[in-house]
Amino acid sequence: MCHVTLQWSKGDPLKRREIEAELAKLLGDVESPHNPAARWLMSVAGILMGVVSFGLLLLILFVVFAALQSF
Repeated sequence: MCHVTLQWSKGDPLKRREIEAELAKLLGDVESPHNPAARWLMSVAGILMGVVSFGLLLLILFVVFAALQSF
């Protein structure tokens, strides 16, 4: 995932299109290297998602079984 953000508050729309076209030509062949932190961050995110999902499942089961015990 690579991106660049340009903020164009005011100015000549023709100049903007010209600059964006030139940037697209120049940056079209640029290859960005893989970030080693991406794998680590995705692993942490996956583990946290699993923990939250497991906790939600336990909460649902607790509520269901508590409701069944009250009958």
